[in-house]
Amino acid sequence: MKKFCNQSEKIFRFIKYNIFKYDIFIYILNMKKVITSIIGTGGHAYTWGNELKKNSHYFIKNVLSRSEERGKKFAAYLNCGFAESIQNIYNDKEIDLVVICSSPERNLLAIELAKNKKNLILEKPLSLNLKDAELIYKACKENGIICGAGLNRNYDTFFEKLYKCTKEMGNFISGEFKAYFKTTDIEKNIKNNGGIFLSKLVHNFDQCNKIFGKPKELVATELITKNNNIITGSHIMIRYENNKVVSFNINLNNTNHFGEILILYCENGIITINFNLLEITCISNPLNYKYSRFILGTIKSNLLKLRIPTFNKKKRYFN
Repeated sequence: MKKFCNQSEKIFRFIKYNIFKYDIFIYILNMKKVITSIIGTGGHAYTWGNELKKNSHYFIKNVLSRSEERGKKFAAYLNCGFAESIQNIYNDKEIDLVVICSSPERNLLAIELAKNKKNLILEKPLSLNLKDAELIYKACKENGIICGAGLNRNYDTFFEKLYKCTKEMGNFISGEFKAYFKTTDIEKNIKNNGGIFLSKLVHNFDQCNKIFGKPKELVATELITKNNNIITGSHIMIRYENNKVVSFNINLNNTNHFGEILILYCENGIITINFNLLEITCISNPLNYKYSRFILGTIKSNLLKLRIPTFNKKKRYFN
């Protein structure tokens, strides 16, 4: 009897194991790919297309463009179909996901797409006005649609090192973001890259929101214009929770490229993120009370003696 039970148990385990393997096999066979459509034919559309092609969980069914020539060229590049109109995408029950990589006003297509049960990825910006943003949000919420943002700087590589620095530097108190670039053709820059708002500020805001949290209010702003009312510079201050303030100083109309830098003032020092050199540096206690009093006293003393102080590098004090 014992032998029979052991044998039965072995048979049961064998059947159970093979049923499990069979179930996995059937699951893999039936695993549905995410059928995707892309709207737009610009640089971001090609980026999304390349990434989706590399991912085996997605299948690009078609693309849509206001330019038939550009659309068919993009479709040939992705080896997919070309949608003649947005109605083709609305009415296609197979399409699970639509990626919109076009001008901001085209993101309003998301409202009807949401009503037709299409999940969405929208390239930045979601909208250039609050009203349209609220309409898109409402449509997605009411129809249970997943809507992802095409802009997310929360995973920038410098964040990992930055948070290691905070172990010594303490919590963030305030910050300064500075960016100064030379742009020979502002009109072309706006057409190709989106100008100061779409190519710069939205990225910088997202980075600082990751560091400081949810913005509370826009404290002050100043816009610098060039000819034809084109905005080339901006001075903005944003207040975050706990009265933490970050200032943004950006100008795209300089005589030279100076690059960009983010200075973070912390409880125990200063962290500087130099995007030109791709490095992060920390200064602990830059105005330590004892040292600053010593330096100030030395400077005052030497001024009375009409002598300019020099710093002794070996002994690390002012002569």
